Amino acid sequence: MHLNQCPHSLKKLVTTTSGYKNVSCYQLALGNVKGSDEMYISTGASDGSSSLLPPKKHLEIFPTVYFDDRIQVSIVTLDDWAREKGIQAIDFLWLDLQGMELKVLQSGCSILKTVKAIYSEVSSIEGYENQTFYNELRDWLEKEGFHVEREAVENGEGNVFFLRNSEK
Repeated sequence: MHLNQCPHSLKKLVTTTSGYKNVSCYQLALGNVKGSDEMYISTGASDGSSSLLPPKKHLEIFPTVYFDDRIQVSIVTLDDWAREKGIQAIDFLWLDLQGMELKVLQSGCSILKTVKAIYSEVSSIEGYENQTFYNELRDWLEKEGFHVEREAVENGEGNVFFLRNSEK
């Protein structure tokens, strides 16, 4: 399952995953409330930094990535998406939501109970306004029954593999 709202990224995603029968692509954004909002579209050195959150230090850290364009996007919560698609369980979530990870997970508390593992991009740097920081995400997931299984974080940014405690 891949959720992607950016038209150019979605086209690449559909092409790349077309050979996998167990992968479905959806043109929408995951958020903490259902509706629509502006997405800040990244261009330049990276087209993978688009976010529902306005860029902040990202502009300083990556000066060759630009956010000159915005598009209106449909937003759905994780629980609403699972319910609408008839998804009753998710084994593995891969989150790269440019600071929205915690908000999205908090909007998916019902389906989250079925998740066994989460791989998430994390940051201790405010690349986007009002983003989730790694320690906030880790602390919340620990309360939800996950632990850090593997961590690759350098200079405040990276990826973390969380595993449900019962999956040890």
